Amino acid sequence: MKIFMASTTEQEEKIVELVCQMKEQILPRFFSEEELQQMHQLGVLNITDAHNDSIHLLRDAFKVIASLQTIIAILEAQDPSQFSACYEAMFERNVAILKEFDLHFPYPLSQFYEKKNHIFNMMYVTPVNKFLV
Repeated sequence: MKIFMASTTEQEEKIVELVCQMKEQILPRFFSEEELQQMHQLGVLNITDAHNDSIHLLRDAFKVIASLQTIIAILEAQDPSQFSACYEAMFERNVAILKEFDLHFPYPLSQFYEKKNHIFNMMYVTPVNKFLV
């Protein structure tokens, strides 16, 4: 007999938090507003109830969290173009893990070598507070 541990609500919330961080803080550094809109339409990193059902085991939730954290850490580096091949392999391995759980992220590390020098649209950013001053 095997016993499986179910993922916790906190883990599911952490996954959503990391996906929001990717969409709101990381991706706008590398893509234009039009490209971000296309990503939204294509369902890049969209989490649905079906995803929550596929990430129902503790082990699976940890895999997704670790993959998202690794991708974020690599993309937050000063100059991803200076990384060695082992970082590119690590990036690709973590993208493949996301793909196992149907989280669509179809970009190679080379897509992130150049940061955009524009101010990104506030439509992709969640406000810190919702009170009007």
